[in-house]
Amino acid sequence: TVTKESVIKPDYAIDGDPRSERAERGENRVQVLSKGAQARMRSVGRLAGEILQMCGSMVQPGVTPDQIDRAVHAASIANDAYPSPLNYRGFPKSVCVSVNEVICHGIPD
Repeated sequence: TVTKESVIKPDYAIDGDPRSERAERGENRVQVLSKGAQARMRSVGRLAGEILQMCGSMVQPGVTPDQIDRAVHAASIANDAYPSPLNYRGFPKSVCVSVNEVICHGIPD
């Protein structure tokens, strides 16, 4: 759960239903972003890369997927960001983690 007020939450944060995604489905259009929106996208992409690097540095024997999930959640919230997987269609964690290169969406435990 994200309780920090400064974090902007997506429409699915409460009930898991991505209504805005459904509304745009099938609209085959490219959205042209303003200069300000482009700058925000770059900033978000940079943050996502930093969090991904952090996750990668944590991967080693003895570190559990749940520990990585907690770190992703904390890093996201500390940067006023919502961890995208959290509650998306009911997904219970802030990151998808697979052990031993298993190709699936794993739920950390």
